[in-house]
Amino acid sequence: MAVQPTVYVVDDEPAIRLLIQRILEPQGLTAVACASAEEFFAAGQAAGPACVVLDLRLGAMNGLEVMREYRQRGGQAPVIVLTAFGSVPLAVDSMKGGAFDFVAKPFAAAQLLEKVQAALAADRLRLLQAAELQTARERFAGLTPREMEILQAISDGKPSKIIAYECGISVRTVEHHRANILVRTGAHNVAHLVLLAVRSGIVTLRQENGAPPVEFEVAVG
Repeated sequence: MAVQPTVYVVDDEPAIRLLIQRILEPQGLTAVACASAEEFFAAGQAAGPACVVLDLRLGAMNGLEVMREYRQRGGQAPVIVLTAFGSVPLAVDSMKGGAFDFVAKPFAAAQLLEKVQAALAADRLRLLQAAELQTARERFAGLTPREMEILQAISDGKPSKIIAYECGISVRTVEHHRANILVRTGAHNVAHLVLLAVRSGIVTLRQENGAPPVEFEVAVG
C-alpha cells in the first residue's frame, strides 16, 4: 500500500494554514499544520514522500533558521518558502540556502499546488535512489575479497588483461568474476555497477595522470 504524501505547512497565520490545507487535502495529500518551528520539529519526519511549505517570517525563528535547523536534524524533504509580496530578495537568499522553490503571497492555489507536486516528485526520486543504494550496499557486503579487488580495478577503468596480470589470474577468470559481480549486485551493466559502488562508498575512483574525475548520471530502475 502506497504511503500518502505529506506536506508540512509551517506558518504562524491560522488563515494561511487553513487555506493551504484546503488546497492540498482534496488532492489526496496529508497536510500537517504547524503554527511554529517548535510544532514543526515536534511533528517528526514522514515515512514516505514529503515536502515543507515554510513561511519565512515565524517570529522567534525566521524561515532560513528553521530550514537550517531542519537540515541539521536530518530532514531531507524539499522546502518551499512562503514570502510576502515585496520580500523576493529574502526568498532568493533562501534558495541559496537550499530551498527547493518559493511562493510569494498572495498566491494562486494552482501555483502553490504545482510547486508542491514538483517538490513531492523530487522527494519520491530521492527516496527511490536511497532505497536503491541501501539494497546495493547489502549486496556489495556479500562479495568475496577477490570480487571486491576486481570491483575496485573495474572502477579504476582497468581492462581485463591488466586486472588478470595484477591479480595473477586468467582473463577468463576475470570475466567470470565480472559477470558474477553484476548478477550479485543487480547492476544493469558495468557503468551502473561503478555508479552504485561509488555512491555506496564501496570503492573510490582513483584519478591517474591528472585525468578529470569521472561523473555519472543517476540511473534508477
